[in-house]
Amino acid sequence: MSAWQPLSYFSASAFLSLVALQSQQTYRPFLLILVVTLGVLAFNRIPDLTSDLSISSSIGLFVFIWLLHITCVLCVEQHVSLSWTAAYKMLFNPRRIVDDSQRDVKKTKDDTAAAEKKSSDAVAHTKATSSQSHSKFLVKQLILALTLYTIRHFYYKSFTPYILTNLLQQLPHSTPLSTLTVYIRRIPYITLPETLLRIFIVIDFVLSTYLLNNLFHAIFSITFVSLLRLDSPTDWPPLFGSLSTTYSLRAFWSRFWHRLVARTYLSYSSLLTLKLFRIDPRSTPGRLLVAFLIFFLSGMAHAVVTWRIGFRCGWWQDLWWFCANFAGIQVEEVVKVVAKAVLGKKVLRGLPGLERAVGYAWTWGFLFWSLPKLQYPKMMCGVGM
Repeated sequence: MSAWQPLSYFSASAFLSLVALQSQQTYRPFLLILVVTLGVLAFNRIPDLTSDLSISSSIGLFVFIWLLHITCVLCVEQHVSLSWTAAYKMLFNPRRIVDDSQRDVKKTKDDTAAAEKKSSDAVAHTKATSSQSHSKFLVKQLILALTLYTIRHFYYKSFTPYILTNLLQQLPHSTPLSTLTVYIRRIPYITLPETLLRIFIVIDFVLSTYLLNNLFHAIFSITFVSLLRLDSPTDWPPLFGSLSTTYSLRAFWSRFWHRLVARTYLSYSSLLTLKLFRIDPRSTPGRLLVAFLIFFLSGMAHAVVTWRIGFRCGWWQDLWWFCANFAGIQVEEVVKVVAKAVLGKKVLRGLPGLERAVGYAWTWGFLFWSLPKLQYPKMMCGVGM
């Protein structure tokens, strides 16, 4: 029964958000206080939902990011919805995906009159096409959900325990994990098991997030598109891009990784840059500061969630790691400028394969170097310690 408390708190928070999206800006701060209070109560009870730390972490991030999103659209971007449908479309839409039902805010009388002139044949054709599209979408998402669930179940129940047990047993007993966080400075003393463990940590970071987030995405898309019929298939585009695009850290985050928080963090970062630091977000220093704040906010969100699900140490490394990614992106940008200046653009254009190969090595090498610094402290600490 304890699981109903966070669900009830979050449902109440979501309902008040729907009301707030249709309210005048004057009343929004008062409604927002209630929305955030109920959301925080739900967030605080996340551990009651499940004992699975990866699921708790994902749900915690969802609630935390949703609170930032709804605060942003209500009081920063000040979106106004003229109907319950439009409000719903914005409620869980941090990527700001727009469909026809959301455009009712901007529709004029002429638009409405023109829409009403559609012929009955065109409407019938649209409905038939939509029905086929929904059927194909349902089958595709069901297959995807079952596949993801099966892979994830095998991954956590069989593969991960086997790999971790074998690799950890092969590590020198006299070498603590705190020492293994350092790699480059220990190159003369490193062992094959610790190198393989680092490779596994990189794979696990990407694969575990990819599997779980896509599984949730598939389940929710089936619920809201095929069961409740509140959304269309176009409202649920894929979360992740292709691994082939990860030829730089910038591309890793902007083309491969999910963009669920990018728009919200951009709004907050631009506002802070302009109002707090008095810097134009469109200027070169402003763009750098905005980019840093986006990674900083991401790190803060992950750190808060890590602490809430039970880790009493190792949580600040989340903040460090996201800031390190910002620094890594700046390093690669400087290297690109220097390479163009030294070799020339024509030479670089003639070596696209080499440039991509170096980019892949840099991106995954950075993750290989940095992710153990993020994960080892949590492995040493454990939940509740």
